[in-house]
Amino acid sequence: MKSYLENWSALVNEKDPSDFLRTDALWGENQGPDNSSRQYWVSFLSSLVEFKENIQMVLEVGFGSCVDFEIVEKSGLLNTGKLIYSGVEVTGAFYNMAKKLFPKMLIKLTDGETLDYPDKHFDVVYTRHTLEHQENYRAILKEMMRVCKSYMVITFFIPLKDVLFDTNVYDGMWFHNTMSKQMFLDLCYTGGFVVERIENFKTEIVADEILKVYTDQVVILKRKS
Repeated sequence: MKSYLENWSALVNEKDPSDFLRTDALWGENQGPDNSSRQYWVSFLSSLVEFKENIQMVLEVGFGSCVDFEIVEKSGLLNTGKLIYSGVEVTGAFYNMAKKLFPKMLIKLTDGETLDYPDKHFDVVYTRHTLEHQENYRAILKEMMRVCKSYMVITFFIPLKDVLFDTNVYDGMWFHNTMSKQMFLDLCYTGGFVVERIENFKTEIVADEILKVYTDQVVILKRKS
């Protein structure tokens, strides 16, 4: 079994990493800047900037081709002086691309299991389509909770399910796991977080005369007071 890093590196080998999730050639069906759950993430940040007095420190875990950061940058939120956006990424091609094209994002090349930041350093920690593709997501989730002071925003491509246990499915390159909603929320509660809200965004796409329905599930968690 190849490592997660080897598979991601192979995916963007000899391709433009900035195309990832922006073109259909690299899993881009409705995953670009107009994606409704991505827009929801930006609206969430906008509300914090509007109603919070302090500077909001944000960390994105697994920023990939920086689609989300680019939306934030174009929204003007970075120009308010009330938002500082950091990101970590394990794949070198994505890291190098971000360093070149998105200098306003403070980035580190590292995996989500070893976040080199102090406890409760960030007001918001965000990740998208990441946890359900790990062999064991718990180490990443634990680190996200450790460095998070207030909110975690997690977008799942495979929504949490009302089942007793997680089910891991490996297709030879990637994990596509069904995660138990109760187990996930119990882990978050143990780490000091409770659910504030869960939103589901369904998108229908017709490809080769076949209807495909995708559901992005956004889970917003808040640190217990």
